[in-house]
Amino acid sequence: MIIFQSEIELDNSSCIIKTPFEIKGERQNLWYKLPIEYKDFVVTENIDSALVALLPLAMKNNENISVKGQISARLHYTLNTYLIRALNLTDNTYNIINIEAERLNVNQLSNKEGFNVATGISCGIDSFSTIATHGELEKNEYAVNYLTYFKAGSHGIYGGEISNKIFEKGIDNAKKFAKEMNLPIIIIESNIGEIINIGFQKLHSILQLSCVLNIQKGISTYYYASAFRYDYFDISNEDTSGWDIILIQYLQTESLSFFSSVVQFTRLERTKLVANYKPSYNYLDVCLDSFNAKTLNCSKCEKCVRTMLSLELLGKIENYKNVFDLSVYKGVRDNFIGRLLLSKNLNQINQEIYLKLKLNNQIKFKHYVIAINICIFSKFNRFKKNIKNKLK
Repeated sequence: MIIFQSEIELDNSSCIIKTPFEIKGERQNLWYKLPIEYKDFVVTENIDSALVALLPLAMKNNENISVKGQISARLHYTLNTYLIRALNLTDNTYNIINIEAERLNVNQLSNKEGFNVATGISCGIDSFSTIATHGELEKNEYAVNYLTYFKAGSHGIYGGEISNKIFEKGIDNAKKFAKEMNLPIIIIESNIGEIINIGFQKLHSILQLSCVLNIQKGISTYYYASAFRYDYFDISNEDTSGWDIILIQYLQTESLSFFSSVVQFTRLERTKLVANYKPSYNYLDVCLDSFNAKTLNCSKCEKCVRTMLSLELLGKIENYKNVFDLSVYKGVRDNFIGRLLLSKNLNQINQEIYLKLKLNNQIKFKHYVIAINICIFSKFNRFKKNIKNKLK
């Protein structure tokens, strides 16, 4: 793979960073778009963002990377020495490759804005708990003073109408929150999801943070919310959530530091932080099926029900009646608990909710019956599938 020098295009409202690259002899363009008012934040000297974004694609195609330009010396070292081999450990279809560049930059890129701190505003539990613990540090250089919102595959890697509608719904909610908190929000859109064409969840840390690497001149510190507490670590899982506390350290440069925020808290502890953060009451957005949701959240998908159950256990669910449909939740609550009994050891999050339910005496006989029925139904379906395969 050959990555060429990035080019910047400006119009009345947008700044577009285009990076040509060549893979398997075919030339394509990776682009990022952000509001024109943040053009002074944009990095033109280094091709760090495109390198990070395209790394998984090069590894999948077993192609070494040649950068026709300049990249961060630190990033060159950490990718070649650590991250490439780590990705190979998670999935051996990521081949070990080598990165070469014409020039390595050891200098900082920050502009006159000085020390700015940003974090993503998805309006989920991890997002809000990060803001709740970093938003009121008056006169502290580590307080959040910029928010970001990215379209880099999380709304669907293939683009299209559904992806756009999910993005527009999410960004509308994020903008309203940012306005209420009087914080600027940097919106970055990219075609990286379509180019990489790998499930977003497998690479979310890399895809999202590639966006941040475009604005190193204006942002010096970025908080990327961890999925789990730091006593949970799993590099064998293809989902980068299990090891992003390590992964993001290898994406830092001389100008930009990344921190795994709220890594000291469990998901239930984070939910408690958010439940005591009043601005979240009208903006909390955790839904996996927001495209079909009548309110901000559908109130019946796994993430919605898990969050609502956690809020109920904390005695705070009524505060979120504007963003959840409590009647829908009540109709699926028991079935979720039954399923939770079967998956309580799946991860740290499920185990924590199970223990809280048990402590609060919320697990009833009916939930065990539901769990047994789910097991029987699942085994019956597997039996039918085996019979059909044998008949074929």
